[in-house]
Amino acid sequence: MELSMYNVKFGDCFLLDEPAAGEALLVDFGSDTPDRLTSVSNDIVSRCGGRELSVLLTHFHQDHINGFWRTHLPDQVNVRTVYLPNIIAMRQTATRLDFLQLEVLRDLLSSVVLEQKSVEVTLYTLLDALVKAGSRAVFLQRGSTFDFASTKFQVLWPDFSVLNIHPRVEQGFISLLKELRLLGDFEHFSDEESGRVYIEPVERFLNRLTHAYALLAEGGAELARQALPTLEESLEEMEQNIQERVGVPSDALLARLRNRMAAAKHQGNRLSIVFQDKARDGVSRLLMTGDATASDLRRIINGNVQNFKEFYFSQSYIAIKAPHHGTDTHFLPDLPPCRTILISNGKPDPRHFRWGKISYLYGGFYHSHRGCKIRCTSPRCQLIDMEGNDCVCEGFPICTIPGLLCINISLS
Repeated sequence: MELSMYNVKFGDCFLLDEPAAGEALLVDFGSDTPDRLTSVSNDIVSRCGGRELSVLLTHFHQDHINGFWRTHLPDQVNVRTVYLPNIIAMRQTATRLDFLQLEVLRDLLSSVVLEQKSVEVTLYTLLDALVKAGSRAVFLQRGSTFDFASTKFQVLWPDFSVLNIHPRVEQGFISLLKELRLLGDFEHFSDEESGRVYIEPVERFLNRLTHAYALLAEGGAELARQALPTLEESLEEMEQNIQERVGVPSDALLARLRNRMAAAKHQGNRLSIVFQDKARDGVSRLLMTGDATASDLRRIINGNVQNFKEFYFSQSYIAIKAPHHGTDTHFLPDLPPCRTILISNGKPDPRHFRWGKISYLYGGFYHSHRGCKIRCTSPRCQLIDMEGNDCVCEGFPICTIPGLLCINISLS
């Protein structure tokens, strides 16, 4: 089995390929630099054309999924099965807002209030792309398993039984909704115990969205296709409602909005599917972490995932995908030993100089795990000093091949 990490700059795209079995699994396909996606799509088509391609989307951020509507990949490859975080369970939180509300409201406010016209409501846009591709959805969460190329994979996260929106993020977002005049007349509570916040047009859209995804899971694309016109009408209703009620916000309110949106996006990372191949004789080969946060990965390490703690530290993986593109915010010093850490992070755009940079701490990880190679998709190594001068990782191997399309490693 081979694993390819594509250079999509800041984003994720990995291909698990077992040519002998005629099977391939694409893990995420997105980038914050969409023009990078065409060459990647062409390579995937050349490698997988004529074969059935399974797809696993770790979570719903554009830099992980927007390749599905920005390229012709779904038209050129037979995408039959798409694995997703359990979109129904996203609503089952003990907090006043749920994860699905947060994802959709964040997209809507970005596109309507901040007027970022390139921002789509990703869960709707993805559904539309998967329906057009004739795909079927399979929902995953902790404890799920799936098979690929005669290998069973186990899902370690998300655990919706313990996963809630952070209280500070939730309260800040609710306060923002009140400032934007989106609560008030449209706010009502399901019952006194839950105190769940509902905005009626949003709730109608979410009910229709989850119904359409359930149809995609139960009966495939044809049934889900029938739900799209009503869903589109509901989307237009939400956009119009926001435009009418918010009006023209002040600069100070816009600044608070951008701050709240960044915090809300971080919560979306917590939905990331974390998975590995099921151990053979106590040894797994691959651990894929999506954009899972360090705190949630520690829940796995500390045994919140049943029977995993002892197994987690008893082995050395062939490859581990670094959480969240190798950035400081998600660095986890407790990663288990491995031969290779894969960091999908091209040269940072100036917009995210502070958070888009590969963490210096991976250099320390290499020095404490001498057998470990660190390979990234940057056209030049990003472990550099703050002035952009010499590389500080000299002495341990980093992939620095200019113009590289992908990095391939064997998992055999």
